[in-house]
Amino acid sequence: MKIYSSDQMKNIDFETIKKYIPGNILMEHAGIETVRIIEKKIQNLSEKKVIVLAGAGNNGGDSFVVARGLSSKVSKLDIYFIGEEEKLSEDSRLNYNICKKLNLNFIKNFEELMELNEKFKYDIIIDGIFGIGLNRNVIGEHYNLISFVNNLKNKFVISLDIPSGVNSNTGEIQKIGINADLTIAYHGGKLGHFLYPGREYRGKLSIVDIGIPNIVESEDDLDDIYEIIKKEDIKFKIRNKNIHKGNAGKVVCIGGKTGFSGAIYMASEAALNSGSGLVYSIIPKGINTILEQKSTETITVPIGDEKREYFRAIDYVETINFINEIKPDVIILGPGIGREEETINYILKLLNEINDINIVLDADGLYAIKDDLAILYGKNIIMTPHMGEFKRIIKSDIKNKLEKAKLFSENYGVITVLKGADTIISNGKKTYINLTGNPGMATAGTGDVLAGIIASFVGQGYNRLEASKISVFLHGYIGDKIAEYESEEGVTANKIIKKIGECIKDIKK
Repeated sequence: MKIYSSDQMKNIDFETIKKYIPGNILMEHAGIETVRIIEKKIQNLSEKKVIVLAGAGNNGGDSFVVARGLSSKVSKLDIYFIGEEEKLSEDSRLNYNICKKLNLNFIKNFEELMELNEKFKYDIIIDGIFGIGLNRNVIGEHYNLISFVNNLKNKFVISLDIPSGVNSNTGEIQKIGINADLTIAYHGGKLGHFLYPGREYRGKLSIVDIGIPNIVESEDDLDDIYEIIKKEDIKFKIRNKNIHKGNAGKVVCIGGKTGFSGAIYMASEAALNSGSGLVYSIIPKGINTILEQKSTETITVPIGDEKREYFRAIDYVETINFINEIKPDVIILGPGIGREEETINYILKLLNEINDINIVLDADGLYAIKDDLAILYGKNIIMTPHMGEFKRIIKSDIKNKLEKAKLFSENYGVITVLKGADTIISNGKKTYINLTGNPGMATAGTGDVLAGIIASFVGQGYNRLEASKISVFLHGYIGDKIAEYESEEGVTANKIIKKIGECIKDIKK
């Protein structure tokens, strides 16, 4: 499902108004569709008392149309316009004046609003204070109004396009935001509807068509594409009936050290259970006995001497020789590998040597490159950092995380899978947001499992972006199924691995 940044939506509006449909007609469509949704969603609407909160922007103009449409359908309706009349746009002013001519009741000030609410107890709040253009902190009377709304009891809050105070590009809260029960979005979803914390503020989301012609987007040819991953977007390849293990995807997992053998085990098991034909685990020889006992279907490749329980720089020669011999489709580098100085040098030497093989760079593999990002250039890399790892890599905060993930991918030519409650997947041009998953997945090993699933689909012939998209959705989908049948507390990495095949079948239906 395509979604939009603030600038994209503003440009679509501008081109529509310039070439095809006047702004006041779009505003009328938005208001009419909003009233239609409200009539559908709210039971006993004729008995409800409504307050419409209108700002000075075009969102305020939409609010005036909604007020006009609802005025004859509810028991009481008041309008509180917070702004200066002279700052209204031409289209908003038109609808403001219509409301005045119809003698709809305008509340004079905040004090009167509080008094009327005390007297009548508004049932429905229409939030049209700020729209998608907000990029500054909410202060003063606007702050007080939003705080007042959030503290009201027994009310139903409907936000127009986006809850006031939510940044539509980042999902960040501009100091304070409306806690909506329902958001009615115009033309399409906005980034801030799906990125946390904005996603928690919007309540349920309804998207309405306000009459923007399809030709506008085809003419505009959006430079950046943003999409929400939906179940129907997941397309698995049909496996060739003549396939054998050697061409069903050959994965090499490199990692592990004393105390962290489970990470490389889970990555390799996840790859195997996702459909890979052959999975090799290159590990320090000192932990080989542990892996041999745990893993019966993956192939362990012990490197170094038996006393060494982590990789040394010199081990890269033996590793490269093995890689050159078996010619894998994809390599996972990093799970449980550790941060010893010799191990970091081992990782960097491998990355310098490997040019044409797909690499999933995970966990301490990401730590190793934090001061040498130039090593990423010209590689076929998928990076899978969580927020803390990404912050360490880019050496800055992660405000506007989507834009930073997108720019990182664009600058270094990698696929970035920025893990979190709203995992972001980007190649710099196309960016996905994933909505599957739950808090129960915040447990050890789930990231290693994701790395294994991604590598498996890359090895099976999916391009890196598509493999990442499918894997992230599937990973979260499995977590949701476990939470549904057991509990969020019951989600573990090993349970996710065991459910991979079953959930692939379920998604295929």
